[in-house]
Amino acid sequence: MTIVKDQTSTTEPPEAPTGSRRSRRRPTFGRRLRARLAHPEWSKLVPLLLVALPIAFNLFVLRTELRHVVQLNDTTVHISMVRWAEQRLNAGQLVFDGWYPRLQLGLAQFHHYQSLPHIVAGAFATVFGAERTVTWSAYLLLSFWPLCVYWTVRLFGFNRWTAATTAILAPLMTSVTGYGYEHFSYVWRGNGIWSQLWGMWLFPLALVFTWRAVSKGKGYAVAALFLALTIACHFLTGYLAIIGLGIWVLLQPREILRRIGRAVAVGLGGALAASWVIVPLLLDSKWALRTQFNVGTFWFDSYGGKNVVEWLFTGKLFDGSGQTQDLARFPIFSILVGVGVILCGLRFLRDERARAILTFFVVCVLLLCGRDTIGFVINLLPGSQDLLIHRFIIGVQLSGLLLAGLGASWLTQGIYARVRDRRPKLRPVAVVAVLTVLGLLVIAPAWRFIASFDAQGAAWINQQRVADGTNGKDFEALAREAASAGGGRVYAGSASNGGRDVLIGSVPGYSYLLDADVDELGFTLRTLSLSADAETAFNDANPADYDLFDVRWVILPTSSKPGVPAHLVSTRGRWNLWQVDTSGYLEVVDTTPAITADRTNLLAQTKHFLSSHAVAEHQIPVIAFGGDAAAAPTNPSGTPKSTPAGSVTVQYSRPDDGVWGGEVVANRPSVVMLKSTYDPRIHVTVDGKPAKTQMLAPSYVGVAVPAGTHRVEFQYEPFGYYWVLFLIGALALIALAVVPRYGSGWIRAVRGRR
Repeated sequence: MTIVKDQTSTTEPPEAPTGSRRSRRRPTFGRRLRARLAHPEWSKLVPLLLVALPIAFNLFVLRTELRHVVQLNDTTVHISMVRWAEQRLNAGQLVFDGWYPRLQLGLAQFHHYQSLPHIVAGAFATVFGAERTVTWSAYLLLSFWPLCVYWTVRLFGFNRWTAATTAILAPLMTSVTGYGYEHFSYVWRGNGIWSQLWGMWLFPLALVFTWRAVSKGKGYAVAALFLALTIACHFLTGYLAIIGLGIWVLLQPREILRRIGRAVAVGLGGALAASWVIVPLLLDSKWALRTQFNVGTFWFDSYGGKNVVEWLFTGKLFDGSGQTQDLARFPIFSILVGVGVILCGLRFLRDERARAILTFFVVCVLLLCGRDTIGFVINLLPGSQDLLIHRFIIGVQLSGLLLAGLGASWLTQGIYARVRDRRPKLRPVAVVAVLTVLGLLVIAPAWRFIASFDAQGAAWINQQRVADGTNGKDFEALAREAASAGGGRVYAGSASNGGRDVLIGSVPGYSYLLDADVDELGFTLRTLSLSADAETAFNDANPADYDLFDVRWVILPTSSKPGVPAHLVSTRGRWNLWQVDTSGYLEVVDTTPAITADRTNLLAQTKHFLSSHAVAEHQIPVIAFGGDAAAAPTNPSGTPKSTPAGSVTVQYSRPDDGVWGGEVVANRPSVVMLKSTYDPRIHVTVDGKPAKTQMLAPSYVGVAVPAGTHRVEFQYEPFGYYWVLFLIGALALIALAVVPRYGSGWIRAVRGRR
């Protein structure tokens, strides 16, 4: 019996006669969409449409983040760094290294920091400006984060529906800590950790590419490249990616030797490709501060196993309320993570992907528990004493997101299969539509919470915008007036001594100074500068401290006066600009016997000096730092002298170029002190001849001079071998791309000839 297909039952519209107006008219969007959904290929289109939902949600709720306001958090620091990179590029100077004078009495910030995002953004800033580049990049990276999640899940080998389900969940995480892959970490009212946002995009791709390389033996170069980019954008994220590389080795014990070889190849290739940030950092790690203010806190030790386990089982790691001890909403995300854990547990032995995700999740939870739980393990990790363990919540949340996506997808696809089995006549499109609506209703409280959180932030941004246009405009005018006069740093309160009372809207004065791009003191503990801890000891009621830290300019409300002698320079609105008499960036001093210190205890060892009369008497101890011998003191007895050591007759400074100099008169053998952070790459000439620098308390640079008149110049010399490191990294990636592809063929050919 022949079955004849009913031609009228096709879902395609009947073909129009040739030459008719209908054949020439392009089908409407609605007709094209209905035709696509009726076609078997609709299953490829709908998941992408689902991914568009969270992206559109992010674009809408975060739109106010694009408004120009002075930043409340660390985003101010990142804008300042991007502006520095922009200026270097416009001047045709090296952007990978140089002197950054804005914070903590100056340092080679790009030399010690994860600077790739700032360099890339600096290039865009030459066209669009630093503030616009940073705010737009944050907005777009955070808004399109679900797309990155979708790609990652697909690269792990899961189907489109699982990838789309995971992407829908991506914007909904919110933790008790506020440092994870959540809106609070990045928005204006939150933490503003912009570098981590770049790492957030690269981290999941680095994990999946390194897993594919170790597990399947393919894509070594791509894996190494993404590992290198992750390291260069965010060190802590890169560190977790390297830990993931080690985990992938252990997933298949029978192949462990082969996997070790693959992991070594990827890890070494990634390290070489990122050597342009790793090598300078390691070479000068001795001169990067390990602040004493992190010791004994969650910054250094993390939150403790008891807290982390409680948060995990009460939902606060995924449904918490941003740095409070409350739940934000019904813990639906945490429940889905639990479903994913059970699912991967059941598939643990037969599916390596399940083993990879679940094992990484467990390891990250243990790391987040911190030193009181697995300190004996953490202490074995390279550089463990410099790790901010609390930030490893990013690994918990990323793996938790993948688990939640797997759990939600398993539930919805299971329901879909059950419905189709019982009601086979129902159209698949209709079933999918109903399940999608029901799924969105289930997670609606999470959507509402995120929308409400961002709406409150938008209201605060609008309030800040009003303050910026009134009091802020006057404050910034005085800051620029002080910067143009130069000769010293600007002060408007400190984060360490109540400076938060000097506010423009919600933004402290020290943040405003950084936004105005001036050399300031007060925005404390934001860099690895050796002066970072010493800056917190600044006493704004002690005239000697103003001279020691070269704080020449003070901006205060008109209702306040400086705690030291000063004269009024200018008034704008409700702000006054005051000038304090200081000796400038250079000063001729006597030096006294050495203080022994290293990068972990610099403030503790110099604190007695900072609170003593020696500061006012210009008797400055030399420092024996990190095991190095100290310079010979010019005043070995340490007793005050009846006459000054000398004077500075002429001085000049270009802090952005890392240059300070002048003419000095030394009344006796003495030391010319530069009131900027010591760095071994600061070179000095005396009367045109190179001289040896020495380290002075609290963290300064000095050079010995004999009695008489001298010309002295200090200049920071950047690391000079970046081109070598870039070449090595490029050759490593090329080798990883070529050797695995053609090496096996060459080996077989050689064996065949034998």
